[in-house]
Amino acid sequence: MREVILLGGYGSAGRACFREFLERTECKIILAGRNVQTADQLALAYPDRARGTYGNAQDPRTLQNLIPGAGVVIACNGGSPAAAVETAIQTRVPLISISPVPLDDHSTRIVAEKAWDAQIPVILHAGAVPGIPGILAEYLMREFSELHSIHIAAIGAWAGSETSAEEFNLLRNNPPLQIKEHNTQRRLRWRPLRARFPEPIGTRWVRAAQSYDLRDFLDGHCVQSVIYSEPDRGVVARGVQQILGRDLEDEFVMIAEGYLNDSTRKPALRIELRAPDVLYLAAAAIGTLVTALTTGTIVAGLQYPRDAINPSIFLSGLEKRGIQITIQRTD
Repeated sequence: MREVILLGGYGSAGRACFREFLERTECKIILAGRNVQTADQLALAYPDRARGTYGNAQDPRTLQNLIPGAGVVIACNGGSPAAAVETAIQTRVPLISISPVPLDDHSTRIVAEKAWDAQIPVILHAGAVPGIPGILAEYLMREFSELHSIHIAAIGAWAGSETSAEEFNLLRNNPPLQIKEHNTQRRLRWRPLRARFPEPIGTRWVRAAQSYDLRDFLDGHCVQSVIYSEPDRGVVARGVQQILGRDLEDEFVMIAEGYLNDSTRKPALRIELRAPDVLYLAAAAIGTLVTALTTGTIVAGLQYPRDAINPSIFLSGLEKRGIQITIQRTD
């Protein structure tokens, strides 16, 4: 495989992806960022595999000099992926972005057309959150032809990550739920829910949050509602958790439950996913996508991870990278 470019390769997410490619591939890696000295210092520890260079993910001019000829571009930086996406399409280089920041609807339509015309895959929202929620929701829908509701919850490590401050404010101003009945959406938007995480985390109060890889999910699936949530960070909820001695752990856990009707509290299928931390999971997701990309199983066009790979294959790829996945069915 030709060189892999990691935009923002010396950041926290970039370093996790860097370790993923060092350990599981033999490809050459370019660490690109605005601080060339930092990029060079990280790359010098692996002189046969990596090199550092300048690259501003928000500046199309520098990207035009960086991207051509690469095997794939991994945008590990936060903020809008628009400049990197546009340059990757122009130079016909596949791109995978982990940023949770969405393109607007008009830009999304244009990118989708251009990516198809260029015959390259462009995968957005491919980190842990967003990214994995869509995979789990798609898995549930392939197990059942029709569901009443899907509830996905994570322990919320993403909300404290390096990309969260400005982006979290942007995301929370958008409707966090995908529910077909609009009056139900208004009623549930800020209502606290309870999520049962595996021990030692236990039951947590959660509130609806945003995961853009679930955008438009209802349009193509027979399900009434999809709710993604993270722990309630209000004063009362945090006080209760401290009394119980259950602070949020470094371990990242996500659960997904599919319900056949609204009269039962027991899910028909439950998925538990555990990773050492959120960045490890994001890197594992990127590694799984790149593996599929190199084998030619990902088609051209704009897509989310849930569209790019069969969810069963995706989860199998995560397990090979040390992610613990438990699937429980109710008979």
